[in-house]
Amino acid sequence: MTYVSPFMWLRLKPLLQIETRQEMASWTKAADEGHEMATSFFSTMGLIAAGFFTSGPPSWGL
Repeated sequence: MTYVSPFMWLRLKPLLQIETRQEMASWTKAADEGHEMATSFFSTMGLIAAGFFTSGPPSWGL
């Protein structure tokens, strides 16, 4: 592991904070997009299931 003097740390800290904020923002964006995709998927599956179960028994000509 590389030694970083306390003075170097004080100079690097603001840069690291900016990078961390950007990473957190990208994680938040990815989580939001994933949530939207899952919500859309389950909404579609719910509509399909509702149509299937409310249409009555299948008429296969038996």
